[in-house]
Amino acid sequence: MSQLFLIGALFVLMLSPGYVIAGGKDVLPEKGLITDNKLQAPEDEQGVSAQEQTQEQEIEELKAWKTQVSKLPTFDRSTPVNLPKLSFGLNSLQIRYRDSQRDTPEGVGTNDFSIQRAEFTLRGSLGNFGPIQVKKWHILANFTSQDLRRPTSPTGEKADPTNTQLMREAFIDLAPTGSLKGMAPYVHTVRIGQWRIPFGISADTSAGLLDFIELPYLAGVGTGADAVEFIQERDQYLQFIGTPVRFGPDNYLEYNALIMNGNSVNGKFGGAFDNNSQKDFIGRIRYHPFKGFWVSASTMFGHSTAVNNNVFGRGDGKYDRLGLDFRWTPGTDMKTSSSPIADHNGLWLQGEYITGHDAPGAVSRGATDVTGFASTAGAQRTTGYLYAKYKFENQWEPTIRYEWLDPNNVANNTYTRLTLGANYYLINQPGASNRKS
Repeated sequence: MSQLFLIGALFVLMLSPGYVIAGGKDVLPEKGLITDNKLQAPEDEQGVSAQEQTQEQEIEELKAWKTQVSKLPTFDRSTPVNLPKLSFGLNSLQIRYRDSQRDTPEGVGTNDFSIQRAEFTLRGSLGNFGPIQVKKWHILANFTSQDLRRPTSPTGEKADPTNTQLMREAFIDLAPTGSLKGMAPYVHTVRIGQWRIPFGISADTSAGLLDFIELPYLAGVGTGADAVEFIQERDQYLQFIGTPVRFGPDNYLEYNALIMNGNSVNGKFGGAFDNNSQKDFIGRIRYHPFKGFWVSASTMFGHSTAVNNNVFGRGDGKYDRLGLDFRWTPGTDMKTSSSPIADHNGLWLQGEYITGHDAPGAVSRGATDVTGFASTAGAQRTTGYLYAKYKFENQWEPTIRYEWLDPNNVANNTYTRLTLGANYYLINQPGASNRKS
């Protein structure tokens, strides 16, 4: 009987607090002892406290994530990279199918599969040597270069290989540190070796980051003795890079200045030397007024020699180039309620305009001698393009590019081309602020 009494007492004690509290909520306001607002306040405080704890926990997680990300290798030009001593990877693997609607003789195909690019990289860092840091070394090889054949006319294929070059890039980056660290805003990187030339955008963009399989006209048009290579992709040079003026995190001015051979890459068509006694020069100034936008101006000038020349169509004498370019990825900076494109963070707009004069004897493609500002004879050329793309949330990215090239000032011989395409990202990446890997 006593056991039953104890069980009943415990049962009453377990129920009574909830009953009193539940009943108190109704009784206290009715008796005028407390208002509904005062009764609700402790519950709200408990809810806010729990919310603050959740937010603090999320902030701590973000801080921990940021700390881990800061330890990853970075390729930002303004700060030394934290690369391991050796790493390797695939820069670009592109397989192309071509279907050409043309009349061809027997033995010449109109459609084929080909390996457009198969580029592998080795890179790393060597650490500090006194006040100099070897912050990066880099080698890139393209295994499709050997014995690669390309169409040279509407009816035939060239029998001989058009390129015997395997090594495409090889350079080291030096950065001031220690007692020379004060130089960093003005010269934060010195690059020595062979790499893409910093003229405009396309020439300075890795093949693994291209949005179109084919390069624009500025990289060249025509083949063999009739070719015009307006801007070579790569060369051997000594380059200085700096950010001398900075108004804010996303508002700054950067520059590239270099002296180069001017005869394209080592080993192209068997050549491994500079074919003239003079050096060529490139300068580029790029202004970033805000995040997601830049505009830049580039210039290149030098002397071209017709003998043993690996850059097609420039003739024998002085040549020059002047270019303007821009890139706008509005979604990276314009996410404000007042912006009409606030939700279009997948939009990407880009363009280049280049003009220049080639020396006497340059491939004219039908032109007569014209007057240029580097010489009184040769060929004045102009090229450019505009392209846009938009990446949707389902990872599809349609692209469109319109381009033109006027190889001289003769009327009615301008090349034009419209390219339509689509990219699909196998890995989910945020819109316009990232490129394909």
